[in-house]
Amino acid sequence: MRLAGWFFLVPCLFSCGPGAVLYTDDVFAAAAPEIQRAWESLAPFRNVRTHPLPEGAGLAEISAALKADPPSTAMIGLALAPADRRALMTGFPHVRLVFFQTGVGDSQIVVNRLEAWKLVARAAGPTSAAAVLFPADTSESERAEFLAVLKSQGDSAVTSWVWPELGNLAGAKTIFQWVGAPADSRFLALGPGPVVHGLPGTVRAPGARGLTWKIRESGLGDFLWNTVQPGTKGSHFLPLETVPTDHE
Repeated sequence: MRLAGWFFLVPCLFSCGPGAVLYTDDVFAAAAPEIQRAWESLAPFRNVRTHPLPEGAGLAEISAALKADPPSTAMIGLALAPADRRALMTGFPHVRLVFFQTGVGDSQIVVNRLEAWKLVARAAGPTSAAAVLFPADTSESERAEFLAVLKSQGDSAVTSWVWPELGNLAGAKTIFQWVGAPADSRFLALGPGPVVHGLPGTVRAPGARGLTWKIRESGLGDFLWNTVQPGTKGSHFLPLETVPTDHE
């Protein structure tokens, strides 16, 4: 009996300490299942849990949940407007809030867009007749850094546009489509010929090949746990890896 008591005590010792809760809705759970799986895998050796909220939950729902059972740290897996995030920070000053969004908050867990693009470019290797379509909100320095990586891979020719500008793609053999849904129709019309690398969920013509990126699950739980510890501020970039589009 004494030995059995020790086996019970060990998980309790590991799980003590400040509690941290991941608040999600169905949208977040569907978009980032890797995060939820990695977080839940930390229990019982870490004092963590997940609190699901209704799809489309906003300020009222998360505020009610925090008020009813305030944790020491809350990871907010909800799409909240900047004003809503500021309201949470004001209304719950004793809860450490970590957002999966940039812009407002002491600590954020986000995807580093430029590094994700560069990761795909390196994994793609040398290409020929490459075309790049950048989103409208990219900076000149982001575009220059990505193109430098792409050209260092041995590309013979690279043409680029910033959406909504988009020229003739007829001769392109490799395309980096970083705009996403607004430009999908232009690329569907090209058929399966060009290799199309893009964001997760990018629409391609049937049979078209390409790479995208995804959240890397190896070590993700520890990354999340370290990020929510007191004193860690700023932006923390999710670990990523490339995958073929047929494995998205």
